[in-house]
Amino acid sequence: MALTRVSGTTFKSQITFNQAATAGGTVTDKWAIGVDGPQNNTNDFFIYSSSYGNAVVINGSGNVGINTSSPTYPLHVVGTSYLNGAVTVGGTLSVTGASTLSGGGTLNGTFSGTPTFSGGITSSGNVIINTSSEPSLVINTPTSQANFAVATAAGGNYSQQANANDAVLRVALQNGVTQPSPAPNLFLTNQSGGNINFTTGTATNNDAIRMQINNSGQVSIGTARPKNSPYNGYTLSVYGSIVGTTAYILDPTLGTNWGDYVFDEDYKLTPLKEIETYVKKNHHLPEVPSKQEVIEKGVNLGEMDMVLLKKVEELTLHMIEMEKKDEKMQKEIEALKKENDTLKNLSK
Repeated sequence: MALTRVSGTTFKSQITFNQAATAGGTVTDKWAIGVDGPQNNTNDFFIYSSSYGNAVVINGSGNVGINTSSPTYPLHVVGTSYLNGAVTVGGTLSVTGASTLSGGGTLNGTFSGTPTFSGGITSSGNVIINTSSEPSLVINTPTSQANFAVATAAGGNYSQQANANDAVLRVALQNGVTQPSPAPNLFLTNQSGGNINFTTGTATNNDAIRMQINNSGQVSIGTARPKNSPYNGYTLSVYGSIVGTTAYILDPTLGTNWGDYVFDEDYKLTPLKEIETYVKKNHHLPEVPSKQEVIEKGVNLGEMDMVLLKKVEELTLHMIEMEKKDEKMQKEIEALKKENDTLKNLSK
């Protein structure tokens, strides 16, 4: 250890801690504590390492620098930092480099930069962010092309909002950023093996599940899918009424069994007498589900359309056959009339 006072481009006053010399008498490393760094004459207090430079500097303004010789804040840290324990920040917090905060903390000031954090983490674990203006929370992607925003945009300019107090969840581009290609997607995922539930409710009532996507990809609308639900084997189940403008059922088996075969030459059309007997006994048409079956199992719309089409086509064939019989009967009646008129003329 040596107490030295030097001038020029080196330290003015310092206490030097030298590592033990090597066999050749060379000091390979040393630490020093002193006043006034080598770059200026500002009476800075420093802790210096010959390997790392100024490790800690306290300048004439009282700013403390760690891993920087020119601190511009009361505490200025350059590089990766690790804080373990309770942290209280009552003013502006400026961090250059990666930082890890582990433990409880209360932030009552703002983070410098954009966006500005305004709010705090309360002792009960609640996070309060920017309660005065929108958006309330923004998380940017590394490329700054899109962001995740949750906002109650009172006075905002979201065209999707019905009123100014609506909450908005969106994927949006920052101002001035060109639309990327392909466009960014929004993923909502649960990798824990549980469900994704969409709920509504009030502050005084428990949230009610309005839609659920279970871990098998099955979607329930109207309520959660009960474990003993008869619809557990279906991809989509709706508990309630459905309204729409157009609906398509794309099922290859429907095309295979579509009712056009009724018009084949070798199709055997069931006589109306047999249908009458069946209806009197069962109170429904052949191949059409009974009332009790509909109550217990519901109706497959695709299959029902296929059956009803078949019945309409069979009915059409019956009507064609009846029309042929009617035409034949009319011809026979006309022939009998002529024969009758001839007999009348002969008897005169």
